[in-house]
Amino acid sequence: MRVLQVQRFLWLLTPMLTAPILAQGPDSARTLVGWVSDSAATPVTLADVEVVGLGRHAQTDSKGRFRLEKIPTGPTTLRVRRLGFLPITMSVPAVHTEGDSLHVVLLAAAAKLPELKVEAEGGDVFNRAKYADFFRRRTLGIGTFRYGPEIERMHAMHTPKLLRDIPGVHLSFGTIAAGVANQFSIRFPRCTGPSHNITVYLDGQRLYGREGQTPEEEAYLLLDTIPPDRVQAIEVFRGVSQIAGEFLDNACAVVSVWTK
Repeated sequence: MRVLQVQRFLWLLTPMLTAPILAQGPDSARTLVGWVSDSAATPVTLADVEVVGLGRHAQTDSKGRFRLEKIPTGPTTLRVRRLGFLPITMSVPAVHTEGDSLHVVLLAAAAKLPELKVEAEGGDVFNRAKYADFFRRRTLGIGTFRYGPEIERMHAMHTPKLLRDIPGVHLSFGTIAAGVANQFSIRFPRCTGPSHNITVYLDGQRLYGREGQTPEEEAYLLLDTIPPDRVQAIEVFRGVSQIAGEFLDNACAVVSVWTK
């Protein structure tokens, strides 16, 4: 039944894909603009929109909107993913129409995990279905794991400060001065070199920052967008030797946050 629903959805979506926003630039590049919603037309935030083959990503904002700039002209393949929804891959034709918008509809994935809850240390109650991967990696003992009461006792005003006192993690909380973009960063001494990517995940979904930021600045600013009172668990992997296989996406350090 679900296969038939997806096939019917793709057939209905085909007319919408004939007129995405494609702003022609002087260098024969274009800009793709659109928005992502669920089947009830509710905007889907933090969806990952990827240009397949180019490694270009954009994330939807609070209204489900996304923007991909400097995309080569010609047929383009987009992949849209969000935790809790079925991923979709689509072809965008090379139609140069100013002012149109691409609307992507994601179908909710059926949740088949049991509603089992377990009692953790300190009296915390965790939903095993949501935090299964966190518990599995914590059991392996590779990396640093904080959760529940331990996080609450830190009384952090900003989520990056939940990484305080972790060996091999250096936080900078400089003040913003005139003419300086920002002086906040998270550094990992084991993570150096020209491609020292520090990746941040939220509830299993990778986050992406703005272009022009250093990996240290990007990691700090992404974490700072997450309210600390919403953080239930956090896991930190300080080098390639610690990173779990599911996080090995050209990264040399990983911070994964789980919300309540």
